[in-house]
Order: sequence, then C-alpha cells, then structure tokens
Amino acid sequence: MPRTIRQIRHSIARRFNDLWVGTLTSEAASGTSTLADTARVEAANWFINAYVYVDEDAAGEEHRISASAVGSLTIPSTLAATHAIGKKYEIHKLASMTDYNDFILQALKLASTEAVLTNLDYQSGPGIVFVEGQFEYAIPTNFRYISEVWMDDSADEFTRNIPLSDLSIVPGTQLKLKFPRWMSLTTGGKARVLGQGVDTLPANDD
Repeated sequence: MPRTIRQIRHSIARRFNDLWVGTLTSEAASGTSTLADTARVEAANWFINAYVYVDEDAAGEEHRISASAVGSLTIPSTLAATHAIGKKYEIHKLASMTDYNDFILQALKLASTEAVLTNLDYQSGPGIVFVEGQFEYAIPTNFRYISEVWMDDSADEFTRNIPLSDLSIVPGTQLKLKFPRWMSLTTGGKARVLGQGVDTLPANDD
C-alpha cells in the first residue's frame, strides 16, 4: 500500500469538506499561542473550536483553536516547540488529526483480516541470513501462510527446497521460522520464504 496515513487522512477529510491546509508566514515561537498565515481570509472565529495540527511529522503539535481572524489563528495553550516560517499546518472541524489516524488504522486492521491475501516473497531487506548455531529466524508478521522455503547454494542461487515438514513456526509477537538442528546452517547462507499474507499498513509520516 504506497500511500501514507497523512495522504489517506487528507483524502477522507476532503470528502467531508473538513480539510484546510496552509503554511506559516511568520515564525511561531515556543511559548506563544498565535499562528500567522497571511493567506487565511476566513471571517473572524470561523475556525473556533476546530483542531489545528502544525507541521507534517512527529514533532508536530495538535491544539484546539480558541479564536481566529483574517491571517491568524489563536490556541488556548502555548506552543511546546518553535515552528519556523514555511511549516505546514492542517485544520479539521469534524475530528482531530489523532482521531482520523485512529479511524484509518482501525479500519485497515479490520479489513486486513478479511482481505484477499497477496503473494509474499521474503528474500531481501534483509531476508533470512544464517548464523552458525542459530536455528530460529524472524519473518515478517504479515505472513499468514508459508508455501515454500529455499536455501541458497555456492552461486547465491536459491536451488535447495526445504520440506515444510522439517520446519516449524515459533509463535509470538515476532514470528520466527525454526530450522531443525541437524540441518547445516553456515554463517552468511540465506533462505528465501514464499507464502501468502496481507499487505503491511502504510507508514504514518506525521
């Protein structure tokens, strides 16, 4: 899923006419309570009680708006950080940015349990790289079924198919694939895991 939570949030909010975005035209210093944007032309207190989120990453802040005027927004508390000229912000009236994110993630998690499974091929980034004496290796948690496991040869080609009956899954928060102790696992050797699962949730770039 290529889109981020922020992109999905903006797409949904636009459908409900609940998205206003802008850019700070003056620095909003830590300890102050005013956000300036000379491009804002809405009438006085048009945004009162709305939610404003300043910045586009985890360093951002979310506040309720206590007053608004042409070119400025006022929040009831003070800013925890300084936000430079050019920083972006977004405003919502129906729900906060945090609530939008929660709705989206919950819907994606619920849908993923019912969605059509996608084919997965785990061989890179970093894939399974053997360490001599280690027999359990983490695999992505979005795997639901494993159909094939292959080991590489001296030419770095995955040519050796491992019977699934020789392998087992170690349950837990982090899924692990367990190889039998009689199998010779050489440090630096690799395994390729094929199967089916669900797409990973999109990144949250807020």
